[in-house]
Amino acid sequence: MIKIAGIKRKKIYSPNHVINDALIFSKTVERLNQLDVSVEIYEEDDVERIKEELIFSMARDKKTINPETGAVERTQWTQQELERFAILVRDAVGYSAVRGDSVNILNEAFLPEPPIEVLDDLPFWQNESILKLIKPIAGALIIVALLVGLVRPVLKSLAVAGVKT
Repeated sequence: MIKIAGIKRKKIYSPNHVINDALIFSKTVERLNQLDVSVEIYEEDDVERIKEELIFSMARDKKTINPETGAVERTQWTQQELERFAILVRDAVGYSAVRGDSVNILNEAFLPEPPIEVLDDLPFWQNESILKLIKPIAGALIIVALLVGLVRPVLKSLAVAGVKT
């Protein structure tokens, strides 16, 4: 069985995509396990504890803004940028060519990001999430009103009747 070290990204490197990155990482580990590959998971700070000979991690796609349309587009990393990443990885993990170490960087998108839901400029009372909250709050208010309007006077009259006897 092949053993690989998987290095999780720190949350600070993807503050708006923490859940997406965790999902992509876990799906990658799941897929590797299906291929009979054992994955030991490490945090970025645990690099010196890695015993496995093979390591995988992930980096966010390169995005650029199209000046004509203003749309965000995914572009491939250049060969020069990939080489720079390889140098960073070699430095981080203690690369040694004498030992037979190698670094391969794949410039592939694994899972697409879910589309971002654009919120309409609706008044707050028409916002779906607000409407979902209104129903339970309205129900609770009705119960409180019933308790105050019906049960309280009955309890008061029983208390007054108990005092008279």
